[in-house]
Amino acid sequence: MKTVWWVLLFVLFVLIINFFVFFFPSIKEGMLEKKLLNEGIEASAEIINVVDTGNRYNSNLGVVILLKVKPAEEEPFLAEIKTVLSAVEISQLTQGSMVQVLYSLSDKTQVMLKK
Repeated sequence: MKTVWWVLLFVLFVLIINFFVFFFPSIKEGMLEKKLLNEGIEASAEIINVVDTGNRYNSNLGVVILLKVKPAEEEPFLAEIKTVLSAVEISQLTQGSMVQVLYSLSDKTQVMLKK
């Protein structure tokens, strides 16, 4: 009977680890996106670089976008966005082009592309 409990405990432990490894990052990202949509400050940003991470999600690509965010009332700052985009969306993000972003005033590492 003790062996059954240890096996169940191990299975529960593996399920909890899987949740935090695979699902929690998505949940956290969704919460950040919702926060920025509600409280974020809009700004223009210049694309400095777009790097393919090599990760694929269905037919979409994981990318890292390096931006120079240019708020109206503040000094420009560099930001990095890790996101998943389609090949069509990535083709529109060329070096030097301008995009609209939302960023957090309290934490400028929290930036997302405005859609």
